[in-house]
Amino acid sequence: MAYKYDLGISLRDTDKAIAEKLVSKLRDKYNIFFYPENQKNIAFRDGVELLPNVYRYESRAVLIFLRSDWGKTKWTKVEEEAIRARVFDEGTGFVLGVRMEKMQAPAWLPNTYFYHDFEKFDEDILFGAVVGKLSELEVEIRELSAIELAKKQADENNWRQIRQQRLFSIEAENAYAEAATELDRLLEEQIREINPNFGNYPIQIERQRELINLVRYPCGVLVYRHIDDNHEFPHQLLIREVDGVVSLFGNWQSPVPIRNKQMIEYGIDVDKESNWFWTNIKTREAASTAGIVNDMLKKLIDRSGRYFSGEIKFLENSSEESDNSFNNFTG
Repeated sequence: MAYKYDLGISLRDTDKAIAEKLVSKLRDKYNIFFYPENQKNIAFRDGVELLPNVYRYESRAVLIFLRSDWGKTKWTKVEEEAIRARVFDEGTGFVLGVRMEKMQAPAWLPNTYFYHDFEKFDEDILFGAVVGKLSELEVEIRELSAIELAKKQADENNWRQIRQQRLFSIEAENAYAEAATELDRLLEEQIREINPNFGNYPIQIERQRELINLVRYPCGVLVYRHIDDNHEFPHQLLIREVDGVVSLFGNWQSPVPIRNKQMIEYGIDVDKESNWFWTNIKTREAASTAGIVNDMLKKLIDRSGRYFSGEIKFLENSSEESDNSFNNFTG
């Protein structure tokens, strides 16, 4: 049977940025159906009629970015029904599932097809798994022609220049300010919900200019909004776990960075569809403001909980040295 696509990708919008990075690596080798890039080819057509065909008949393999709400939204429900029908006819050999969060596997798709923890199985491993699956299905890698290669390079160079200009624009400043406001709102909202569980040792939040100090004695998370016009990402968010932040009523003590806990750096980034988002500067993974807030609070709750349970002692695992970037970070 001749297939129109080598790979069809089904996902929630939540995982669009991760999928785009994967598609960018696969695009030159395989013919891929990825809705954000195929919209121009399917505009003004009935999605309820078109999408089932893509996943049931037209794609040699199907990659699913699984979340608890995948299959419950308007379009992923249509896609799931098509994939399930094909599994009933053919079995699961054409499916590669990636579980993006802790969740129960769909009953119709065996656990053996999942990457159970995407944080452990990163984009490079996922890329290799997809290539391996396509090879197993005897999908041939296609080679770009000279004309296609030249056009690809020109498009990439053009986008790099446009993106860099936008990252230093007023538009980026506005996106950064909006994200910072959302960060503050979500922190306040989450802390109000969390604190009733903590009695006399609640999470406290303090601000000093561009520095946010989250404290649950004797542990803390420092969040610093930073602008560096000499950096690829000029609008940054720097986050570091510390011990010794007991800054009640402005009585700041010197925090000590925890050994082996590196500062996490995010920068405001933009994609070709003009969506603004955070990028982890080290890993180049996209992140949402809600995800960053959740991760910070989980780290603080975990470490302070380990302190109160006696698992760790105050400053026991901390380094007495801090690098220059951390000194600048704190003041």
